[in-house]
Amino acid sequence: MGDYGSGWRLPDLEEAKRFGRLAGLEGREGYHWTRTAYAEDPKQAWIVDPADGGPPTTIPRDRKPFTVRCVFEP
Repeated sequence: MGDYGSGWRLPDLEEAKRFGRLAGLEGREGYHWTRTAYAEDPKQAWIVDPADGGPPTTIPRDRKPFTVRCVFEP
């Protein structure tokens, strides 16, 4: 992998929801991690499937792997 520098991060819940509406974005299917913690239990994070538009859900951060798609914030 190349050196991408700083500025890359996990998207928040609202950003990840928008992935489903981005033309040309591949690999939208399946749950994606977000950096948004579940307010009632910070050991959990919100996940969202942007392709199906279904409701987001929470899951413990160490439970199972999901897609990681970073966003760039200069």
